[in-house]
Amino acid sequence: MSIKYEPVIGLEVHIQLNTKTKMFCGCSNLANDNEPNSVVCPVCFGMPGTLPVTNKQAVFKTLLFARAVGAKISDNWNFERKNYFYPDLPKGYQITSSTNPPALGGEIRVAAGQDGGQFSVALHHLHLEEDAGKLLHGKGGYSFVDLNRCGTPLIEMVTEPVIKTPTEAKLMLKELQILVRHLGVSDADMEKGHMRCDANVSLRSVGEMKLGKKVEVKNLNSFRMVERALNHEISRQELLLEKGEEIVQETRGWDDAKGVTLSQRNKEDSQDYRYMPDPDLPPICRLIVEEFSDENLKKQMPELPQVISSRLQSDFSLTVTQANQCVGDINFQELVVGVLTKVTKDNETAKSLLFGDLLRIVNEKGLLFSDLKLTSDDLIEIVKLKDDGKITQQLIKTNLESLMTGKITIIDLKKHGEISTAVDIDAIVKEVLLQSIKAVEQYKAGDVKVLGFLVGQAMAKSKGVANPQIVNEKLKSHLDQ
Repeated sequence: MSIKYEPVIGLEVHIQLNTKTKMFCGCSNLANDNEPNSVVCPVCFGMPGTLPVTNKQAVFKTLLFARAVGAKISDNWNFERKNYFYPDLPKGYQITSSTNPPALGGEIRVAAGQDGGQFSVALHHLHLEEDAGKLLHGKGGYSFVDLNRCGTPLIEMVTEPVIKTPTEAKLMLKELQILVRHLGVSDADMEKGHMRCDANVSLRSVGEMKLGKKVEVKNLNSFRMVERALNHEISRQELLLEKGEEIVQETRGWDDAKGVTLSQRNKEDSQDYRYMPDPDLPPICRLIVEEFSDENLKKQMPELPQVISSRLQSDFSLTVTQANQCVGDINFQELVVGVLTKVTKDNETAKSLLFGDLLRIVNEKGLLFSDLKLTSDDLIEIVKLKDDGKITQQLIKTNLESLMTGKITIIDLKKHGEISTAVDIDAIVKEVLLQSIKAVEQYKAGDVKVLGFLVGQAMAKSKGVANPQIVNEKLKSHLDQ
């Protein structure tokens, strides 16, 4: 990145609310896997004479999120029509609340680094709106319109232009995903379109206060894509400025396969949308609806992720990284708490199992903690068997994935452990010592590091089933005689 210019980034994030029905009709809001245009009604199609009805649960979830980020919630606000034509917007306008939003301000606090540091991203506002449909581009140059998504309730969260790097943008989005999942307002799966991001980026000379011309990069639907697209766009603008060319204010799309942004259209101004209050929808008067009151929002607010992280560090002596790993996946958090509440606070076997092999296998194999066959009680039993010397670390490592996916059970693991304890370790140790005269002489001469080599030889002869701690002890006993 250039030392001459600095990027200024603002994000517009669309968060799909996980309500049962759509924003203004009774159609199911769970239409991801349905046939195209099968979860629709006259309201979705924008048929003349149809009337929208506001989804109360969508409003509540929006206000709960607003409170969680510390935004100032408006007492009165209304929906308006944002007029523009697009093939997947059958009414010819989108119902939104962007010019008179439900909440202003607030911030997303982002955990950064292993030392407990954090930074904050200030928010401009957040508003509630309906989604448009989706275009499916097929072969032969044809495009098809699927309106299943039309009318899905969305929170649009708009940050201030305060993000400094693509990495900060990615970290903020990850923190946002964790927050909305803990609040229960969205599944926030970016790959399924539950959370989508548009990024506004401009460059200015270092030390300059005035913002440069911004370019909007549309529909970024993965953390990796956000970081890649922003890095490319910053480099593209730097190159233009170095050539003395002007930045054009426009909307660009991201081609992930080619790794470039492509011009789509000139950026519209607000007057192009001809906003007008929606005459079919009454204003939201928050103070006369009990569910929207400050008292009820406070009552319904769950424990927030960063509070949970601090508590886990205190209760179970976890590192910042370990606690944040728990917070990042609610099912993993429940598994960790279930295990660590029933073992000693500093049980390293349990922590190594949970934050080492278990987490590694889940990430490498793309597994979900919610689908694992291992329960917290199973993991506690594995820890006890290991600490009692009935199974080895190697035995756990070899069989853990099979245990996680249900291919074998704890009973099978115990049988493997019984086989390992039946191994004649004395005979193996004596054989290793007879075959490793040079290593024995090195140990006798004071090179204690060679003990690790001898343990490895013994474990290999036992085919990994012997208890390495017992092997170590017996080798030392023979060598020190």
